[in-house]
Amino acid sequence: METTQERVEYNLKPWQDGFMFDPAKYHFLKSAWGTGKTHSLVLGVLNECDRIPGNEVLVCQKEFTDLRDTTIKDFERVSGEELDGSRNLWRNDSLVMFRHLEELSQQNLQNMNLGAFFIDQAEFLDNQEVFDMLCGRLRRTRYSTKELAYIKSLPIAERQEYYEKDYSCKGYVVSNANGHNWIYKIKTSGIYAYDNDGKKTDKRIDAHWEATTFDNKDNLRDDFFTNIIYPLKDRNPARYNRFVLNSDEEADTVDTIIKYEWIQKAINKVLPLTYPRTRLISVDPGRYGDDEHVIYCIENGKIKESEIYDNKSSMEDCGRAVRMKEKTGANLIDIDVCGLGGPVADRLIELGERPLQLNSATTEKVEKKYKNLRAAMWSYSARRFENGTVSIPADDKLIEELKEVRYKTIESNGRMQVESKEDLRKSNRLGRSPGRADALIMGLWSEQFAEPLRIESSRKLGQSSYVPEPC
Repeated sequence: METTQERVEYNLKPWQDGFMFDPAKYHFLKSAWGTGKTHSLVLGVLNECDRIPGNEVLVCQKEFTDLRDTTIKDFERVSGEELDGSRNLWRNDSLVMFRHLEELSQQNLQNMNLGAFFIDQAEFLDNQEVFDMLCGRLRRTRYSTKELAYIKSLPIAERQEYYEKDYSCKGYVVSNANGHNWIYKIKTSGIYAYDNDGKKTDKRIDAHWEATTFDNKDNLRDDFFTNIIYPLKDRNPARYNRFVLNSDEEADTVDTIIKYEWIQKAINKVLPLTYPRTRLISVDPGRYGDDEHVIYCIENGKIKESEIYDNKSSMEDCGRAVRMKEKTGANLIDIDVCGLGGPVADRLIELGERPLQLNSATTEKVEKKYKNLRAAMWSYSARRFENGTVSIPADDKLIEELKEVRYKTIESNGRMQVESKEDLRKSNRLGRSPGRADALIMGLWSEQFAEPLRIESSRKLGQSSYVPEPC
């Protein structure tokens, strides 16, 4: 099966040309925003198909949603090719498979004999385990089993002639800078060839290509620099160094949304009395058997009361939220309707409540610079922490969750996405759903939509002060 595409010529930049055509076995492209990483990956895949008819190529991403929404969409847009329902592509009798890493771990990789693999957004991988695993599957050959047996029977000196005629299997890695991570360590230490006796030679078989945003300025719009790049330098120098200057000295800690020093200043902070006053109940139902259920009463940025428990039915959250609302005199309950939150919200409505239903995954009425409402809520709350309008208890779990949640991606147009609950639950950094942090973040966001408290005031002789209702 083969597709035929109209021939298109590209003027490649040096880092793109090297990434695609360097004779090395392993190719690494670590470059900044606007440097054509997507084009490099797409053209590299097509080149592997054209170079070796009957090839088998794997393109992978860490998460399925990123594979679907970025890698596959970008590939189809740039190449003009269209994947089938199994996320496969045939070109020049070569098979290209698009898979995410969890899916790969469930497949029988022993049946894969790859001619090439491509890892997209490789900076999101915690270590080089996936890279090493895929290297072990670079076994595609032009020889039959019988021919290989014959070659192995020859003296070592005579085998080389056959090996040089064989297909050259390759691995390709595309990434943004992310501190001294596993890609940086490979770059500094190198991957070296070994001889037939298992002795390390001085021949490196890896090649690394890099570029800053300014290296490709002639291909980028002027307003990309005036509206995004130059303002970022003043607003967030660390992110500018990483994503524009391609600096290895800035790790993904720059993607932390709420800085630790802001959190520290918020612990038991005494906030000034401000009006109008709002008081609401924020609910984060437990999504798994071992996840916490979190209910906070939040008044003008301060956690006033809390209930945190586990191993309960999500329906019990309804009764507890209503009880806390009546106890504290709050006038609003907010809840994320994704997952288990939807049925809980429905039950609250049946009980006569009018909960504020937040869909953290929605993109409706969300500023274009945010991937979804979750990113908007976390970014808004980060500004609240930075401005000193939040007060939290000295709760170690809450503090850990607030400082560990990070931006998952920052796209080339500046749009931001926040790690999901599932990401954090699976990560080595946290290992659980950030229920306490999410409940607080929802509460801070929801204060914008809460009606002011009806506070009964007392006027004494010679006084004109208003006494807020106690919580």
